[in-house]
Amino acid sequence: MTSRVAIYSFGLKGGPRPPLKGSQQLDCRVLPNPWSDPNLRAMTGRNPRIKEFLEPDLLFEKLVGDAIRVATETGAVSFYCVGGKHRSVCLAEVTAGRFREAGWKVDLKHLAL
Repeated sequence: MTSRVAIYSFGLKGGPRPPLKGSQQLDCRVLPNPWSDPNLRAMTGRNPRIKEFLEPDLLFEKLVGDAIRVATETGAVSFYCVGGKHRSVCLAEVTAGRFREAGWKVDLKHLAL
């Protein structure tokens, strides 16, 4: 039997929010904001340049580790930032990739894209 996990990203500025049942929400605003760099502003967290921008921060891996722990225990985790386009999307993508590499089925939804 393959395990399944749901991963969401969203923004605080508005738009849909993930279902709260069993999902802990992790705040990505502790990471530097790619929006502040005009060269990154138009990109989303799916772009490798956003990951390159965020990954050097020590909190990046901590958030991914926290998300894996939470999602393993509850079956779901959500990431949020201000706009829901850069940091939360990137962390959701990285976390989903780690679960997929481990053989899990992943339901990934970016609610602000």
